[in-house]
Amino acid sequence: MNRFFSLFLFFSLFIFSVNAASPGTLCPRVFSTSTDWESVTGLRYAQFNLSFVRDNSIGSRGMEIYFLDSFPCTGQAEDARQWISPSRTAALDSNASMGLSCVQRPEQVRFAWREVPRDAFQNTTTGIIICDIPSGKGRNITIKLQDCTKGKNWNE
Repeated sequence: MNRFFSLFLFFSLFIFSVNAASPGTLCPRVFSTSTDWESVTGLRYAQFNLSFVRDNSIGSRGMEIYFLDSFPCTGQAEDARQWISPSRTAALDSNASMGLSCVQRPEQVRFAWREVPRDAFQNTTTGIIICDIPSGKGRNITIKLQDCTKGKNWNE
C-alpha cells in the first residue's frame, strides 16, 4: 500500500510539473506584423480580387510586385507576390492576380516592386508603387499599372 501511494504521488507530481511547464503558459503572446482590421473596426473581411493591365511602361523584362499591407486590406500569403509579364500594348496579364482580405473596398494599394525576368530569385525590391483604385462596388478590381505612381527608390 505504501508503494502504491508513493507511485501515485510520483506520477501526480510528474504530471503537475509537465503541465506547469507547457509552452502555452511560458510563451509570450506573438503579434502579427499586420493589424487585424476585422478586430479593430468590427467589420467583416471579404475577398477582393486584383488583376493587372500592363504595357511597356513596366519595362521590357517584367515586374515583380509584393502587396504591402495597409488599411483596409491585408494580402493573402499564397499570392501577395506576383510577376507581371511585359507587353508592348496595354493588355490584361491573365497569369497574374492577387487576393486581398479587406474590411471595405480599398481606394488605394501599395506594392514594393522591381524589374526582373520571370525566373529571378526573390531579392531586394527597388521601391514602392502606389495605385489608385477605380471607384466601383464589386470585389473584382482591375489595376492599370501604367496609371500607378512610382515613388522614390528605397536608396534615395
